[in-house]
Amino acid sequence: MKAHIWLEIQGKIDSKALWEQLERYGVNVTDLCQKTLVYGEVDFITAGTIISICSMHGDIEATVKR
Repeated sequence: MKAHIWLEIQGKIDSKALWEQLERYGVNVTDLCQKTLVYGEVDFITAGTIISICSMHGDIEATVKR
């Protein structure tokens, strides 16, 4: 079963470094200067991994839906 994830990381971060960590999971990373978005469809276990990686870069808000 796939999960649709949508994460917002607040503040200016090194989005290139984040992308390098997330590239293998097939999600999108969009840098909007004052926040960075991470979104896409992955399995639920991978969603947890992605949330953990993103939380190392700053405060996050995460939405995970089936």
